[in-house]
Formats: sequence, structure tokens, C-alpha cells
Amino acid sequence: MRQICEYQFLQIKRALKLLPAVVAASLLFGVLAAGAAFGGARLLYQDQAAGRITVAVVTEADDAAGQMALSMLGSMDSVESICDFVETTEPEAREGLKGGRYYAALLIPPQMVEGIMDGTNTPVRVLLSGQGGLETLLLRQLTESGAQMLDAAQAGIYAADFYCGEQGMEQLIPQVELFLNKVYLDYAMNRESWFRKITVSALGEMDLLGYYGTTAIALLLFLMGIPCAAFCCREPLALDEKLRAEGIGPCVQLLVKILAAAALLLASVLLLAIPVSAGLSRWGMRRLALNGYSALCAAAAILVCASVIVFCFEAAGRLLAGTLLLFVLTGALIFLSGGLLPAAFLPGILRQFSCWNPASAVRGLLGPLFGYGVGWQAGAAAIGSFFVFFSLGLWSRRRMRQ
Repeated sequence: MRQICEYQFLQIKRALKLLPAVVAASLLFGVLAAGAAFGGARLLYQDQAAGRITVAVVTEADDAAGQMALSMLGSMDSVESICDFVETTEPEAREGLKGGRYYAALLIPPQMVEGIMDGTNTPVRVLLSGQGGLETLLLRQLTESGAQMLDAAQAGIYAADFYCGEQGMEQLIPQVELFLNKVYLDYAMNRESWFRKITVSALGEMDLLGYYGTTAIALLLFLMGIPCAAFCCREPLALDEKLRAEGIGPCVQLLVKILAAAALLLASVLLLAIPVSAGLSRWGMRRLALNGYSALCAAAAILVCASVIVFCFEAAGRLLAGTLLLFVLTGALIFLSGGLLPAAFLPGILRQFSCWNPASAVRGLLGPLFGYGVGWQAGAAAIGSFFVFFSLGLWSRRRMRQ
């Protein structure tokens, strides 16, 4: 046990000699990580989600009631905010749908308003181009919800008329219809009051700063293994045999190296955390939550990163090959974890793997720095990732020593 403790102390001392180089390289990699996070944020959130929807309307020239209904429809809050109506002829409307000038066309039948009043309900034909993506989907939803509102309004008015007739109060029917028309129109003119406000985000429970902040830090931690290459490379065979003779086997050697690499990363992060937090505050962003809980979670994340870094150099066997393997593996893990493009946009099989990705575990453990908790899945993924990469590194070490 004494030999192991002395060996651990010597390895940490050897690793900390690289601290100035790691900190200097971290500043350079920090620019790369921040650029990746900023690019991902710009890719995810554009200035406008959907454009204006241009709708062609075909009506009879002498149908004044239909044109008045169309004018009222265009003044509704939920329609006016996204739709532009253009009156045209049916051939021009069909041609515009094919050419992409219109997202939809409304073919209004003659005497439409009169049909609504007497109950014949001649339907309006709606032609959709099928090329508008989100715009066409929004228009379809607006049309369907409008039809459901009309059904409810007609059912209410007809039910009131029938009740008045059954009770012998036919003289009250015009007054009742006028009252119900006002009630239903009040609802229809502002449909936003019908719905709850629900915010849907591809980022999950995190905001933009937390999501891409954890991505940038995770990317930086993995890339900090590059300046640690001289330390993380495999020991010479003669040193390995000497350590075995002292009772320090390959399993202990690998574990000691991972802990020493984690100590080096932790010391580098501590030197960078305080100025970074102060810089975020100066730029109007919230400071990092530097407390005992977040520090413990960050230390666990660093340990996972160290296991991945050491595995890359153990598997490659050479400094240049290990550096290349670490760089490629880091890019793949960050992408598959949803760090650049949220996991909601990944294919199904990749989305399932992203939850157990080592980079996802690291990003989850870094959440407390931005005020978020750590879910059980992130903790389980972190433990599993550490043991998987430790086992792979040990297997690589034993295979190369044979």
C-alpha cells in the first residue's frame, strides 16, 4: 500500500509539471469550444421560425357577404399575424400553388354566408401546395381549428333555437341568436385566450447558455488531453516490469495514471473557473454556480474525461496516434451527445445512444455549474463510462505487453 501511495504522489507531481502548458493550451482550445457552442446556438435558433403564409382566395365578384367574411377572417389576431390573403381566379390560384407563390388556395362557394345561416353549410375547398413545410402545417392547423369553432358555434345556435321553439318562445329567437353570435365572435376574434402557453425547446430543461455552456466545457476538458499527451502515453517496458516487481500491477498503474491526469485537469480548471465566471458576469450573463455540489459533480466529470483520454493513448500506443484518436473520438462523442445539434434532431438509434454517451454524462455532470440538477441517467452513464473506458484501457495495456 505504501508503494502505491508513493507511486501515486510521484505521478501527480509529474503531471502537475505540465500545468502551465495545459493552461496555455486550454485558452486556445477555449476559443475553439466557444466557437463551436456559438455556431450550434446560431444553427438552432434563427431569427424567424416561419415566414408569412400567402393564401389565394377565389370568390364570386358579386358575393359581398363572402368578401365581408373574408375581411373579418383576415382581421383575426391568429390569422393576421401569419397569413396574407390575395384575391384571384381559380386558374391563377392553381398555377400559383404549382409555382410556389401560394401555400394554399381557398375556393369559396357562392352564397357561403347564407348557407351558414340556413344550415346547408356548403364547404369551402382548401387546396394546399404541400411544399411549404412549417408554413403549410400551420395553415392546416388554422383551417382545422377554424372549422371546429364554426361547428361549435352552429351547434350552440341551433340548440338555442330548438329550445326556444320547444318552450314556445319563438319571439326570442332573434335576440338569442344575436347574443350567441356576439359571444362566439368574441372568442373567435382572439383565439389566443383559448390556449395555455407552453414553451417547447429542443434543449430540454436547460436554457441556451446552460446547454451550450456545458458543451463548450466538455469539449474543452476532452481537448485538454492533447497537451497531456506526454504524460498519458504508455510507460517504457522496463519501467512496467520494475513496477510489477514492486507489486504495482497494470490495473493499479492505469488507475493511478487516470487519477493523476484528473488531478492535472482539475488544477487547470480551478485556475480558469474564477476568471471565466467573472467574465460571464461582466458581459451580463449569470455567474457560474461555484459551490460544493457543483465542484463535486465537476470533479466526477473530469474523472470520466481522464479515463477517456488515458484510454486513447493506451490504445494508440504512440503520441501522435493517440492525439489523433483523442481528437476524432472527442468530435464524435460531442456530436452524438447532442452537444452541437440537439439530440431531438438526431436519427432514432443515435438519439437512444446519446443518453449513454460519455460526453452526455460529462455535460450532465456539468449542469450544476449553471444551476441545474443531475439526473440519475447522467450519473449512471458517468459510472458506466468510467468503467468501460478503464476496462478498455486495461485490455489495451495487457494486449500490447504480450
